[in-house]
Amino acid sequence: MSYYDNKWFKNFKTKLVACNTYDNSELLELEFEDTIFFPGGGGQPMDRGFISLVSGGEVKHRYKLEDIREVDNRIKHIVSRDQVLSTYEISSDKISSGDIECLMELDWDHRIDGMQQHTGQHLLSGCFYKLFKANTKGLHIGKDVSQLDIDGEFTDEMVKKLEDYANDQISRAINIKNYVLKEGDSLETRRPLPSTDGDIRILEIEDLDINACCGLHLDNTRDITMVKIKRYYKHKSGTRFEYLAGKRAVDYLLKRDRIFDSVLNKYSAGEDNIIKSLENIEKKKDDYYSRSAYLLNELIKKDMEIYLSSAKSNAKGLKVIISKFDNEETWYLDSLAKHLVESGPLVLIFANKKQGKYMINFMASKTTISEHTYIDLGKLFKSLANEYPLKGGGSKFSASGVYDSEKNIDILLDNVYDLYIGVL
Repeated sequence: MSYYDNKWFKNFKTKLVACNTYDNSELLELEFEDTIFFPGGGGQPMDRGFISLVSGGEVKHRYKLEDIREVDNRIKHIVSRDQVLSTYEISSDKISSGDIECLMELDWDHRIDGMQQHTGQHLLSGCFYKLFKANTKGLHIGKDVSQLDIDGEFTDEMVKKLEDYANDQISRAINIKNYVLKEGDSLETRRPLPSTDGDIRILEIEDLDINACCGLHLDNTRDITMVKIKRYYKHKSGTRFEYLAGKRAVDYLLKRDRIFDSVLNKYSAGEDNIIKSLENIEKKKDDYYSRSAYLLNELIKKDMEIYLSSAKSNAKGLKVIISKFDNEETWYLDSLAKHLVESGPLVLIFANKKQGKYMINFMASKTTISEHTYIDLGKLFKSLANEYPLKGGGSKFSASGVYDSEKNIDILLDNVYDLYIGVL
């Protein structure tokens, strides 16, 4: 097939030899004398592109290639109509007379990407085997990243060594051989040859890899451009590597380099001292956090002294603290409330004004609730919501919500205070 012999063709003319409706659908199944469209294989995806039917020098129909099927060594092209240019009929007489010529237009970016990823895989597989005697277990060439499954486990140092070695082989511009194994020939390959009556295609990278593969490959390692291991992780009994080759690798590293440049500019650092600069920032952050935590703790202790010293207790020894705030930091009130309710038997009611509304919090510790069984903050919150513009809810020891007004907020707070402080 011409996709092996003429893999660098971007366009190709041939004759239509069969046309059938595909699977009782609007799709057509076309067969040609020859084709440059690779049906996929060896882990490599099928080609994409368009097919134009030409008669009398004029394009009659243009089709989009949807799928390719290989049946009994015959390539079936499944197409959908991309553009109707006439009412031209594809008759059996015209097909048998060779009157219908076709122009195949290959999606070259997709083709070269597939060859780079696939040939890159063979390069990596050969390097894994040569450096670590680790064989390849599986391959998936994805749209964005490809996956290579390798026997064994690997360290960061091993992966760095592998990546450096593979790119060194690319720079050596090693010729890559693609050929059909002749009948009766024996060959020592990285993995056992398949048992088949058909042709066995061989890919050979001098002194690095030799293996059976039916895919399309580049002719020289320099055409891979580069390979990049994005990440790796344990997978089943081996290791899965996510890698990029060719333009994918170049685009990825250019993007990373531009981001890295912006980081260097942001921190006014050079490539050699950026790590030290970031470490200094981490130290400063830790120091700031330590100082901030100390000051917060001191502030909370002082505020607790004020609240606890002024709080009144009811006849059962329960302290009641009710306080109203204006746009106070929520995180600070949460921390203060937590410390207060854990200081002893206490019911806490905080109202914090935010954008014309009050954020209401009722709190008590579980220990307080167990000792003062008449307290049920969630139930109280629900009953107040029937009288006031209050939305929210909670449990016996914690309830919160929004008081959707500024009116009568003092009345609500006084009612709660009187309810608990008046307990005998």
